[in-house]
Amino acid sequence: MERTHMRRTLALALAFCPPLFPAWGAADLSDPAAAFGLPAADPIALEVLLDREEVRPGSAFRMAVVLAMDAGWHAYANPKGPGIGEATVVAGRDQDGFTFSPARYLPGKKKVADYDPRDWVWAYEGSVPVFLEVAAAPGVAPGAYTLVIDASLMACKESCLPLIKELSAQVKVAAGEGEPAAANAAVFADFGKAAPAPPKDGAPPPARGETAADAAFDVSRYEAVSLAEDQVSGLLMALFFGFIAGALLNVMPCVLPVIGIKIASLVSQAHESRGRILRLGLAFGAGIMTVFLVLATLAATLGFGWGDLFRTDAFNIAMTGLVFVFALGMFDVYVISVSAGDGAGAREGYLGSFYKGVLATFLATPCSGPFLGATMAWVLGQSPLTIFTVFTSIGLGMAAPYVILSASPRLLRFVPRPGPWMETFKHVMGFVLLGTVVYLFTFLRQEYVWPALALCLALALGAYLWGRFAHPAVPAGKRWAWRAAILAGTALSAWVLFAPAGEEEGSAWEPLGAELLDLYRAEERTVVVDFTADWCPNCKYVERFVLESPEVAAAFDAKNVARVVADITHAENSSLAIRLRDRLGSRTIPFLAIFPGNDHYRPYVLRDLYSKADVLAILEKCP
Repeated sequence: MERTHMRRTLALALAFCPPLFPAWGAADLSDPAAAFGLPAADPIALEVLLDREEVRPGSAFRMAVVLAMDAGWHAYANPKGPGIGEATVVAGRDQDGFTFSPARYLPGKKKVADYDPRDWVWAYEGSVPVFLEVAAAPGVAPGAYTLVIDASLMACKESCLPLIKELSAQVKVAAGEGEPAAANAAVFADFGKAAPAPPKDGAPPPARGETAADAAFDVSRYEAVSLAEDQVSGLLMALFFGFIAGALLNVMPCVLPVIGIKIASLVSQAHESRGRILRLGLAFGAGIMTVFLVLATLAATLGFGWGDLFRTDAFNIAMTGLVFVFALGMFDVYVISVSAGDGAGAREGYLGSFYKGVLATFLATPCSGPFLGATMAWVLGQSPLTIFTVFTSIGLGMAAPYVILSASPRLLRFVPRPGPWMETFKHVMGFVLLGTVVYLFTFLRQEYVWPALALCLALALGAYLWGRFAHPAVPAGKRWAWRAAILAGTALSAWVLFAPAGEEEGSAWEPLGAELLDLYRAEERTVVVDFTADWCPNCKYVERFVLESPEVAAAFDAKNVARVVADITHAENSSLAIRLRDRLGSRTIPFLAIFPGNDHYRPYVLRDLYSKADVLAILEKCP
C-alpha cells in the first residue's frame, strides 16, 4: 500500500480556478496535473524488496526500497552535498516482533546546477536501492506480517515535486533449520557500499548504537580459550590474585596523580606523632575500602563489571567535577580540614585523607592491571558473598602500601626531606589533575560537554568563596553559613544545568529549507521560523523559556504550526537563513518570524528578547 500526499490535491484544487489564470484556456484541464506542468504519474516509482523468501524467528534480514526514476528525473542522495535540496529519507516503523536499523544509502552522482557551476548536489538517477536491516524477535510467531516503511524525497527535473510515501511489504516468518532461500541478489549486491546518513550541518557523528543485526546476533556460539596460567579456579586463588591486583593498581597511570600527592603528604607529616600518621593512613585506606564495597554492591546487585561506572553519564560528570575541585585545592584556592587541632588548616585532616582514598580508587577503575582481568572474570559469576569477599581482598591490596608506609614512615627515607620542593610538586600535581579533567571530558556525550564546563565554572566560584569566607579561621557561625550557601548554590547550579527536559520522541523543529517553506505555504499552514545560533546565549534563553514553554508549545500544537529552525551558527550552512533574516529587516538574533497560513508572504516578526505573551498574541492572529 502507498499514499502520495499533497501533489494531486494541490493540482486539482488549482484546476477549479481557471478564471484567475486566463492562460489555462488552451490547456487540457481533463488532466489537471499536466495543466500545471506536473507529470500525470509519479516520476519516481518506489518498490520494496526482501533479500530472502522467508524469515526465521530471531534472525536479521534486509529490505530495499528501490527508487526507479523516469528518464531525465533525479532525486537527492543522502548526503545530498552542499547545494539546495532535500535529501532522500527512508525509515522503517518498528512494531511488535520487528525492529528496524537506520537506513543505509548508496553514494550519489555529482550533479552541477545549470545556473551556477559552483552549486552542486549528490543525486540518484535511474534505479537506486536504499537498504534497511530488520531484526525479527526470537519469539515472533510464524505467519505473514505487514511491515511499513516511510519515504520522503524530491523528484526533480526542470522543477521539483515532493513525494511522501507510505510503503508496505509482506514478510513471511517460518520456523525451520538453516538459511532460507535468497532473493533479489542483484539488488542487494551493493549493500556493502551503502552507509547510514551522516549528521547534518557538520555535527559530530552520533554513537553507532545497536543495529538490528546486532540485536539478533547469537553470542552463545562463542567460547573463550584462556591460557592455563591466566585462569582463576577457586576462592583462595581469587583472594590471592585479587590482593596482588589491588596492590598493582597503585602503579597504574590512572591513579598516579593522587598517589603522588598522598606520598608527599606522608613526607610532610614525618615530624608529627606516629599515631596520627597511622590514623591518616587508615583514613586513606578506609576511603579505598568504602569504594570497593560500593563496587561490590553494584556488581552483586546490578551485574556491574570493573570500570562499568564510567559508562554512566552521571558518574562521569560527578568524577569530572570532583577531580576539578581537587585540582583547585592543589593551588590553594581553598582549604578543607576537619581534624582537631589543625589550626588554620595547614595540615591534612582525616576527612581529606579519606577523600583522597575515595578519589584514587574511582580513578583506578578505568585501568585493569595484571591479574585483575582473570579475577573479575571468575568472581562476577559467583554468589554475592563471594563477590564481596573478593572485592574486599582487592581493596585491601590497594590500601596495604599506604597503611604500611603510615605505620613505618622510615620507609620513606629515600624521598627528599620536606622543603620548598613540595609546594612546587603540589602545583605540578594540580596541573596533572587538570589534565585528568580534560581526559574525563572525553568520556562525556556531546550534549553534556557544555553543561559540564558550566558546572566546573560554578565549582570554581564555590571553591573560591569557600577559601575566602569559609576557611577554618572564620568564626564558626559565619563559616557554616557560608558553607551551607556555597553547597546549596552549587547543587542548584547542577540541577539547572542537568535537569531533564522531559521525554521527547524527537525534535518538533525542522531545519530551514526552501522546499520546506514552499511545502507549508502550499498547505496554507502557519510556520514559525526561529533564527538562532549556538554562540547566542539570548537565543538559548528564548528557546528554553519561551518557544519550548508548555504554553507556547501547546499553542503551536493547537494550531498545527510548523516549527522551523534557521541555524546561522556556521557561515557555510546558513546562506538561506541569513538572506531571509536580512530581507525581513533584522541584522541580529534572537529573531522570530511567524508566517500566517493565509498570508504567507507577510510574516510577523519579533526581534531580540521576546516573551511568551508576544508569541501567543501573534498566534491569535493566525488561522
